[in-house]
Amino acid sequence: MESNGSGHIVNVASVVSVLHGFKVAPYVAAKHSLMGLHECIRLESNYYKSPIKFSIVTPWAIDTGMVFH
Repeated sequence: MESNGSGHIVNVASVVSVLHGFKVAPYVAAKHSLMGLHECIRLESNYYKSPIKFSIVTPWAIDTGMVFH
């Protein structure tokens, strides 16, 4: 992406990255760490004037059966 002069990285976290839940501590830890990593890389990229853009998506709860079943 650097050599092409553009790019966009999209990370998918979860709403529990910012709103914590019950019985999902490992999941919350993983998603929260993704949000922290994303922010650090975005800041470093901006500092070095990289052409790469960054977005993070935090979808709401989806019933996957992980918690309620």
